[in-house]
Amino acid sequence: MTPPTLLHHHLLARLLGPPVACLAVHRCADGWRRRQFPNPTSRHEPLSPPLVLLRLAHNVLMSTYSVFAFAVCVQELWKRHSTLGVKDALCRTPCATTVPLWEMSKYWELADLWFLALANKSPRKLITFHHMSAGMLTAANLVLRKQPTPLFHYAVLANSFVHIGVYAHFARPMPHLRRVITAAQACQHLFVVALLVTTLLLDECADQPTHAYAFSLSIYVVYAIAFARLYVELHGKRVRRNVPLPTWPLCHKAKVG
Repeated sequence: MTPPTLLHHHLLARLLGPPVACLAVHRCADGWRRRQFPNPTSRHEPLSPPLVLLRLAHNVLMSTYSVFAFAVCVQELWKRHSTLGVKDALCRTPCATTVPLWEMSKYWELADLWFLALANKSPRKLITFHHMSAGMLTAANLVLRKQPTPLFHYAVLANSFVHIGVYAHFARPMPHLRRVITAAQACQHLFVVALLVTTLLLDECADQPTHAYAFSLSIYVVYAIAFARLYVELHGKRVRRNVPLPTWPLCHKAKVG
């Protein structure tokens, strides 16, 4: 039997591993960027052909893995909803899952920070926070529960679906879909918030650890607000700029006269 101290250290490492790794990668990548591009007003630098291929391979790999995770979640959830009621399928029945692989993918996503630094781009604070907390959120749902419930699959389902478009856009930019992708990022978090609130209100889920759901709910609420603000910041002003200014015939006549 594993000594409690070792077990606790292992669980603590899983919880703190993602934010510590993200901070380390962010500091290293940003420090390298500042040394390579000391001029703060310098423009974004194009990547060399080998790095372009490496970034393309990374984005294609992440998008392909997201397709795989999405398909697995659809299969698992469909299997349970076809034989159980919604409440039992949401709270009671444990899912056999690809959770360990999904947890490790949160470390692999940190490569995004390096590719930004190589192109002389500083990541948004939201991106850094998301990388720090997403892995910790995944680990918390595994550490604080004896086994993940299907609710975890709903979160992975939404996240993997959005990541298909996000990494496909990174691999081959699609400006006309950028607004849709940003909106989908905010909507996925609202979807999970609604599921978490529903789960907390269901008596059938009373045997699940409330603190795990409360922690998840607090993080997802922050995500939803932050990505909604990002959508307004990126696309709200653009909409206003694209609105044609009104023309006033009387003014034109006055100028002609």
